[in-house]
Amino acid sequence: MNTADLAGPKQQHGARPARAPGRERLFRAARRHTSLVRVLRVALPLASVLAAAALSVSTFSFKLPEGTFNIDGIGLDGSTVVMDSPKLSGYRAGKGTYLIEAEKAEQDIHATNIVNLSGLDGKLTQEDGRWASLRAGSGQLDTKTQSLMLRDRIVVRADGGYRALLDDAAVDMKAGSVVTEKPVKVDMLNGSLVADTMTITESGRTMAFDGRVKLRVILGVPSGPLPGSEAPAPATAN
Repeated sequence: MNTADLAGPKQQHGARPARAPGRERLFRAARRHTSLVRVLRVALPLASVLAAAALSVSTFSFKLPEGTFNIDGIGLDGSTVVMDSPKLSGYRAGKGTYLIEAEKAEQDIHATNIVNLSGLDGKLTQEDGRWASLRAGSGQLDTKTQSLMLRDRIVVRADGGYRALLDDAAVDMKAGSVVTEKPVKVDMLNGSLVADTMTITESGRTMAFDGRVKLRVILGVPSGPLPGSEAPAPATAN
């Protein structure tokens, strides 16, 4: 099985670019597989919905205009309000249905702008049938700055078999941006993309990868789902 490394050897100054048929096929394959980064664009809308869920916790607003918020239990641990299994589901016009869950949400009554979330799990099903999911070990929302920090192994999956792995992601809801200064990896059946950092701006319309960016394409292998990347159950509004 042939593999292609798009980083390739550096050309010498003044050298004429090679136009070999194999290299032409390589660049055509690269253009086709640029869609693998599309999966990362779902991180922003999903993170924004997660933030909306956390905000509903902090304001004790259990019924949101865009969806329904439920919890299994609530208690007080010292000065910290603890909610068990918060869940937000609903519909966003032009975005589709979503279901966002967390194992726990915590808020200190002396710092009500900060909401800590653990065990985040979000699913988004778009109107055209495309789907995406996001999982993160933990997250912290700051309602004053309208920012959300996701941490602890972020996994983003989407239809077509795409899977993105991030260590953390800083989401600025006001600016419409997602930034990570740690390595990013995107996998699919016939290729992968790795980079040291990633920046998404303009609510997902612009993406930039920096630092040792490498796109690897396995030629002759059709795109398709990765093992274990089956579609999640459709998100439904209550």
